[in-house]
Parts: sequence; structure tokens; C-alpha cells
Amino acid sequence: MFYKRKIKTKKQAKKRKPDKRSRNVLIAMIITLFIAWGGLRAENNKILVVKRLYLPIEQTEQIKNELERQKNDIGIKEITAYNVGDINQTDDSPCISANGENICLALEKGYKRCATNFLPFGTLIEIENYGICMITDRTNKRYTDRIDIAMKKNEYQRAINFGIQKLNVIIIN
Repeated sequence: MFYKRKIKTKKQAKKRKPDKRSRNVLIAMIITLFIAWGGLRAENNKILVVKRLYLPIEQTEQIKNELERQKNDIGIKEITAYNVGDINQTDDSPCISANGENICLALEKGYKRCATNFLPFGTLIEIENYGICMITDRTNKRYTDRIDIAMKKNEYQRAINFGIQKLNVIIIN
């Protein structure tokens, strides 16, 4: 340890104590070593002891994937359904989506398509209890925070039964 250098008598030598500056330097060095080792983490000017977890690679990947999903979770949104090809529910070109895709053909092939105004075209989203669909169309300007699921023209009753639901939505890419 670091001690004061000036010791005058034997009595004082027995009572020698480290000076405050030397003690503070030593504490700082120990804390630095723990931080470099990864056993401590500074948070809000407090030092926390962190336990290191050694997990199998598969479990580590699962945790990373779950954290990524949480990052892309956009929360609960209003979800509705509309019928593609029905002139009463679309504009003057009922089978052409806003990005130019023939949405009627895509639905016939089994692809799921959605419309929204707050995500870019081509974004894949996962809607709770529905599945993964791609944003290829836009909704009316008054619906700024809503997602519309595209359904075939002959599925009118299915769209009516779907109604307005509040479901969790996650961005896939």
C-alpha cells in the first residue's frame, strides 16, 4: 500500500495510515479492473455488480432474436379489412395497389397484403392472430395510424366479420 513518506518517531510508525489520495487511487484502479473484466457496470453514477451468464449458443441466439423483436414491436394498432376489387371500397383502379402491384393477383396466389400510411411500401409486418403481410397499399388520409388487411372481392362477409380489432403489430424488416 501507499503510505505517507514522512515518519518522525517509532510511535508514529506504528500508527501509520495510508493517505486519502493514495487510497482513492487504489480504489479507482480496482474499479477500473472490474469494469475492464466486465463484472461491474456504471449506471446513473452508481456501480452495479453484474453476474456473467454463460449460455449455450442456441439460447443466446433466442435471447438476441427476442430482443430484436421487442425493438421492432410497434404496439397495439387498429386493424381493419377491405375487399380488393370492390369499387365501393377502393379508388378507380381496384386491383392496382398504391405501389403498382396487381393486388388481386397477389391475393389469388395466396400472398397476404396490407395497407397503411405510417410504414413504407415493402415492409413486412406480423399481425397478431393473422400472420405476416406486406405493405403494398395506402389507406384514406384520415386513417393515419390504422392497418387495413386486403381480402379478396368475394370475401365480403369475412371482412365485415373481421370488423375493427386492436392487435399487436411487429415489424419484420
